[in-house]
Amino acid sequence: MTRRSIAVLLVGVFMSTSLPAFAQEPPDLFSSPTTATALREGVLATALAEVAGSRVLEGRFTQRRTMRGLPRPLESRGVFLLVRDRGLQWHTLEPVDDEFVLTRRGISKSPAATGSRGGSDPRRRGPPLGPATELLFALFSLDLETLERRFDLYGVGTAEAWQVGMRSRDKATARAVRQAVVQGGQRVDSITLVNGSGDELSIGFHDVSVRTEELSDEQRALFQ
Repeated sequence: MTRRSIAVLLVGVFMSTSLPAFAQEPPDLFSSPTTATALREGVLATALAEVAGSRVLEGRFTQRRTMRGLPRPLESRGVFLLVRDRGLQWHTLEPVDDEFVLTRRGISKSPAATGSRGGSDPRRRGPPLGPATELLFALFSLDLETLERRFDLYGVGTAEAWQVGMRSRDKATARAVRQAVVQGGQRVDSITLVNGSGDELSIGFHDVSVRTEELSDEQRALFQ
């Protein structure tokens, strides 16, 4: 899977050695409408406090893409670095070594991907991704106000184990992400997106650590 195709799936233009099982939404999830205010004051209170107190989130991911016409899902694994107010580094390690950095200005390739041998800026930046980028950051950070503008919200569970469902409010959003399910406890554990064609992307997060300190010079350079 190419860097661009992974990036497109992640932004919805539309975490053992084995892949973890992604829990399906319970039958009553989409029968339980809710609001951003109710989620904030209820099942997501602990997770939102964790998000508010963190600056850097890093760990490992497993990713599974299911597409109509393919006999089996496409699977990949890697590591990620999410920095509030800066962006997301997504580094796939298997089945291929591939990396991109996503900020609100767009996607940039890794130096290896560009084939650069020098110069002041070895990364090549793609076009801005607009609303899709906003959606990705909102999902990772549980930005409920942004999500509620684009989706009807649903929620079940407890502070220790919750699931939030989303269904698009308009046709334009539905073409990119028709439905989404985010599940977790203290923080987000998995995200599942379904696009307008019925293709599904499931991302699970594990070995996640939260830091409040500043970035290293090397990490800061990723988002320049």
